[in-house]
Amino acid sequence: MLIATLLPFALTGLAHSQEFTNGETPALNAQLFRPSIDSDSTIWTDDSRLAPSGSFSTRAVMSWTHSPLVYRVDSTGEETAIVGDIFQADLMGAYTWRRLRVGVDAPVYLRATSDITGDETALGDIAVDARATVVDGSSAPVGFAVGGRVGAPTATADAPLGDPGGSWELQAIVDKHLGRLHLAANVGTRGAQAATLENIDWANRFVARAGAGYAVTDDAGLSLDLTAQAAYGALGNPAATPAEAMLGAWVRPGGEGLLLRAGGGTAISSGIGAPASRVVLSFAYEPPEREQALEIVEAPVAPEPAQVVEPAEPEIVLAAAEPAAGPFELREVVFFFFDSAELTPQATALLDEVAAKLEAHPELLKLHIEGHTDVRGDPDYNQTLSERRASAVDAYLAARGVSPDRTSTRWQGEAAPTGRTHDEDRRVEIYGTAEDASVTDVD
Repeated sequence: MLIATLLPFALTGLAHSQEFTNGETPALNAQLFRPSIDSDSTIWTDDSRLAPSGSFSTRAVMSWTHSPLVYRVDSTGEETAIVGDIFQADLMGAYTWRRLRVGVDAPVYLRATSDITGDETALGDIAVDARATVVDGSSAPVGFAVGGRVGAPTATADAPLGDPGGSWELQAIVDKHLGRLHLAANVGTRGAQAATLENIDWANRFVARAGAGYAVTDDAGLSLDLTAQAAYGALGNPAATPAEAMLGAWVRPGGEGLLLRAGGGTAISSGIGAPASRVVLSFAYEPPEREQALEIVEAPVAPEPAQVVEPAEPEIVLAAAEPAAGPFELREVVFFFFDSAELTPQATALLDEVAAKLEAHPELLKLHIEGHTDVRGDPDYNQTLSERRASAVDAYLAARGVSPDRTSTRWQGEAAPTGRTHDEDRRVEIYGTAEDASVTDVD
């Protein structure tokens, strides 16, 4: 039993003051950490990204939380850990159908320590989490989704690690890709059974999360998450406004499928549930994005290239310089940044060479220009993006004096990936031979 007399707002640092009656612990959940079920580049912040329709994903998130709820008597400095350390596993799974993702988060407290209730192993509040994506941010300039979460009162811990009456949350999600940088923000509201600590009504709260992820490569990156909550009934009280920051990193060891994350954070303001420190390690399986696209055969609009050439090292073959080798052949690949149809300096230099070769070889009557994207994002958007890329190449060649009668454009969106990396999939293939003269344009 803890007996003390406290003054309102008597909080210092990460210590949180509550008054306990007859030795009872507060009826609330001091564990504020809610890892995202399927975020792309952050640990905590949700985004609008869509997994392939009909696919499942799983995550196991291990975390250690230190001192999220500590009672301190300011007059003596004496501290009592209402919740001292939490060693936790979140077992999560999700299913995506079209633009709806539904997931389940089952938190298990492997070990929770408390000076009041003792050490224990317990189940947390199992939650169902749903998100409807309106615009997929991986393929559109700005993504938007709405999400909801319902927590069932399944916690078996004696410590305050569950909401006795359950909980709910509604949020709006926006995100944007800027090259390799991915930004996301969540704003919403959370409700739970009434819980009063001193003069703080902790039941209903404003919730905000912001995250940034930077892809160092296609298979590894860094992240930053910021999160805060504020009780509507105690705005301005630091005890009712916990905030936290977390730095993280992620890597895909096999390129697709397995995803490993690690992160560490601390409170950046005093508040209920804001810990002195938090460490996270996550293991996830995510289905390759639109894997079924690998089986799609190119549409028979333009002739197939004679051979597959590594797009990282494109070359122009001037067979006309050696009459015995056959007719003149030209083959090139132009690459693009993520979600962009803008020609890079390397691309324009390459197209200058193509224009010069075409001028030197008038016998090449038709040049095929074929736009592609990687398999991330909405197929309809990718189809349009591949058209923009092919049109950008065609327009540049026309500006360099290549007659429109000599070019034929087509676009396949995400339907013909290279099977290697996303960087190599974001491309326009250029090919033609002197013998190839009968091709129908695609408008």
